[in-house]
Amino acid sequence: MSAVISSLWYGRGSRHAVDGAGLRIGSRLLSRLALIGLMHCGPAAEENSQPIVPPVDRESWEVELELHQPELRVSIQAAYVADDLSRHVARADSGVQVSFRSSVDERHTRLTAQRLTLEHQTDRISLGGDVELRAGDSLEVQADTLIWEGMDQRLWVPGILRITTLSGWERGRDLRTGFALEEWSMEEVTGRWSGREQGGDYDLEIQAKREVGRRVGGFAIVYDSVEVEYDGALIRSPWASFSEAEELLHFRQGVSGIDSTRRFVARELRAELGMQRLVARGGVEFTEAGDDSSGFALAADEVEEERRTGQLVARGDPAVFVQGERRIEAEQLSYGQNEEQLAAAGSVLFSEGERRLDAERLDYDRRRELLTAEGKLELQMPEFEGKMRCGALTYDLASGEGTLGEEPVLQREAEEGELEIRAGIMRFELESRILSGETPFSVAAGDLEVRADSGLYRAGEEQLALVGGVILRQERSDDEWRSRIQADSMVVQLEEGAVVWIELPEKVEGNIESSARRVTWIRGEQGKIHFAGERLERFDLERNADVTYRDLEREKISRFRGQKMELYFDAEGLRRAWIGGGARLVSRLLAEEEGGKVAANQVEGEELEILFEDGAIVQVQMEAEIEGRYVPEEK
Repeated sequence: MSAVISSLWYGRGSRHAVDGAGLRIGSRLLSRLALIGLMHCGPAAEENSQPIVPPVDRESWEVELELHQPELRVSIQAAYVADDLSRHVARADSGVQVSFRSSVDERHTRLTAQRLTLEHQTDRISLGGDVELRAGDSLEVQADTLIWEGMDQRLWVPGILRITTLSGWERGRDLRTGFALEEWSMEEVTGRWSGREQGGDYDLEIQAKREVGRRVGGFAIVYDSVEVEYDGALIRSPWASFSEAEELLHFRQGVSGIDSTRRFVARELRAELGMQRLVARGGVEFTEAGDDSSGFALAADEVEEERRTGQLVARGDPAVFVQGERRIEAEQLSYGQNEEQLAAAGSVLFSEGERRLDAERLDYDRRRELLTAEGKLELQMPEFEGKMRCGALTYDLASGEGTLGEEPVLQREAEEGELEIRAGIMRFELESRILSGETPFSVAAGDLEVRADSGLYRAGEEQLALVGGVILRQERSDDEWRSRIQADSMVVQLEEGAVVWIELPEKVEGNIESSARRVTWIRGEQGKIHFAGERLERFDLERNADVTYRDLEREKISRFRGQKMELYFDAEGLRRAWIGGGARLVSRLLAEEEGGKVAANQVEGEELEILFEDGAIVQVQMEAEIEGRYVPEEK
């Protein structure tokens, strides 16, 4: 027997059995009396027989018993005790109290029950009937049965029990613990924990297959196969730990959660209960149920949720937000669930079908269906071939209209080179495939460049309309070609991104230099310029055409005018000119002849055709009656 009974029984009254010899004599006498009684009794006596009561060797009342074990003192108080000495068992009923007190520190536990059985040889104490255990000032256990294994100094509750503390309660079975309930295990657990600390309230409802806990400065419990209800969400995991002191609930080995509209899965989840913050890590998938307008999905390496504000912060490589066809990827996503607003930062990618936007930062307002972005932006849309780049974007997803700012540009690869459209501010309309810009607006195609105050690009027709101070320039890198044409407005027609013609609806003027010594000045109205491979091929003027051609190699200048005019060019410059409607050609030498006179030719007619070769006029053809004279007159 491991325990030393310092004082066996203390009681106000007791009744003892006789010694061994007397017990044997009494037993023979009782046997004879019982036999005689049976001989004279019929069935009626058999019906009145009572249950066999275990033999009692000693009975005591108002008993106090102390057991001394290593570093522990066990005290028992009972209203009545019956002792069976042959079995080394004492039984108490009518109410018992048991206390455990450490002999090395202040730990102590008190128990009350209706019944008690003490096995002297093993120091095993069994309590039954309304068992209550109190450990310290804050922990209470209620059960029908409790067993103290004295040799192991362990408490065991084999059946159903309830643990109550200041911050909650748990119900389970098969509790195994020490006398002070500092560490324990329990099966089939249900319970509720509450917190009112650090400015944040929380309530937890827990179900678990098993738990292992300890009580040092608060409760710390590890749950196996756990299910938790927290703030309207049901969370499941194979493993979870709860720390009352840290107000922390930590799920590991895989976790899933669901509430009325949302679901999530992750490798682990930290619920910072006092701060009302959830942090999920590892393959996090968060889903909000609903249609394309109301539902969404979020995937990330880590998602943090502030339950008080409804703010989600997702981080990943990348973190991904999906709503119908709309998808946003970034290093970090911040989503306000109440406002339905998303902020993305770091390597941002937005896509919707074939539309794609790369940005440094992006904001998405789900309710207004409005997208704003800034930083180094690149936008690709099938409605506009090529890529749009800018520093700021506002995009109305519902209407398909947007504004690009901070040096916006549309770039498109073409056969003859790159097409580039720039503006101070640029707007697009996806349905009509129109891109407009202003202050200023410019188009560059190969070595052609057009500038204007404002412009409009119709992607479907590959046509540009430019208005206000329009200037067309061309500087070819492979020769000396220079040209500058100015008009109030221009219409530029493209084909596969290359310029094929430019229409000039109003007044036009300009100059064309095929070399430094061959220059053509042009003035007129309602013109049209034709290109082949982005090289000037033909220049038409429909009204008030006035052209001056200067050949500095031969020191000759020619001016031809008419209502209409067609000018044909090749790589070397002007090759042919057709003039209609009051055509007139005047050519003269820049150098004076002898006598101070200037040589000049003048030809007039309804139509004229002028041919050039190597920069010089070699032929003038007349298709109607003409008049002409040469100065000075021939002698």
